[in-house]
Amino acid sequence: MKWKHVGRFLAETAGSLARAFGTVVVWCIVGIFAVVTIVSILWKMEDTPVRGLEGAAASLPSVVFIDMLGMEVRQLPQDANSSSFSSEKVTGFLTRLATGVDIGDPRTLAAQVLPGAPNNEYVILVRGKDTEAHEFPLEIPPSPDLGLHEEPAEDGNSGQDPAQPNDGTPGTPEADPEPNTPPAADLSKKIAFVYHTHNTESYLPELDGETKPDRAYSLKDSSITVTAVGKHLVERLADKGIGALHNESAYSWKTAYTQSRKTVKAVMQKNAELQFILDLHRDSARREKTTLTKDGKTYAKLWFVIGKRNPEFEKNFKFAEEISRRVDEKIPGLSKGVVGKLEGSNGEFNQSLSPQSVLVEVGGVDNSLEEAKRSMEILAEALAEMYWDSEETEEASAPVASAQEAESQKNQ
Repeated sequence: MKWKHVGRFLAETAGSLARAFGTVVVWCIVGIFAVVTIVSILWKMEDTPVRGLEGAAASLPSVVFIDMLGMEVRQLPQDANSSSFSSEKVTGFLTRLATGVDIGDPRTLAAQVLPGAPNNEYVILVRGKDTEAHEFPLEIPPSPDLGLHEEPAEDGNSGQDPAQPNDGTPGTPEADPEPNTPPAADLSKKIAFVYHTHNTESYLPELDGETKPDRAYSLKDSSITVTAVGKHLVERLADKGIGALHNESAYSWKTAYTQSRKTVKAVMQKNAELQFILDLHRDSARREKTTLTKDGKTYAKLWFVIGKRNPEFEKNFKFAEEISRRVDEKIPGLSKGVVGKLEGSNGEFNQSLSPQSVLVEVGGVDNSLEEAKRSMEILAEALAEMYWDSEETEEASAPVASAQEAESQKNQ
């Protein structure tokens, strides 16, 4: 009987030890898996999911700041059910902060875990009116059967010398300025350069029968592409007394920015007075995200994009921020804001060549050319004001500088 108790005790002890050992092994496996997963995610991430401090504030809805003010000013109306600090909303924000996944948007989960799924590569630097916290420019490459991935003829420039854009010489549409051009304006002085790295981007309403965003392109007719939008901008700048150059070169989709960089450098070398350099594109988002109605007229909304791979992107950001602000002063909500393209894909956009260079997304695939051109009229006004304001500032400061120099010479 005694040996039987001993045997039972040993069996129970062995079973307990086996269970304990098994538990330790299981938890070790789970712990290792968790550590490897976290390290892998952090290793892969180029930045925090909220995209740095500059994007954290922009990622918060404006109602959060109102609720924060309400915590101090008790007279403000409060609704506990809709408060930004409810457990549900705080949990959602912390989840997004830690993982980059928005529990209200399953697409963000897919972007994190599915191979080849697109991931956000942008950070909001200036958030426009009615622009959502996780709304960024959308790029959908052209359908392969359109042939835009192939190299264009004649070294990717459609027969046009990249250093010789349409500059308003006799015989071109820009040669004769509109009657309302300011009398003192010298249109031979080229201040702005407008070009299109993706010059075949078009708008579905201009393409008979096309409904898919990946087919919103036109290889043969530039009059229905973003190229025509750029031409309209140049014409409207001339109305405001700003001489501008327009380039219509075409590039292969895969090497577009490498080729367009050569164009920009060549034009800058021949035009030392250039100040504003704009690369006009068309977004791939749908109409409800890219259209603004004001006083019975519809406009194509504008994104201003800055490449953060540029070591001095802050200078370009200040330039884009000022344009966005001036555009919104004229028509609130026309600018969707300023976004920075993070390192990792094409995050430079030729902007290292000039501190006053910016990429502009003009509307989306569902906008019309009329709506896009209408927005260019507002953009032209904003750019012209920026230029003439800077000219007035320089003229006002010149006499002061001369007086200081004269005084200095007198003292010597």
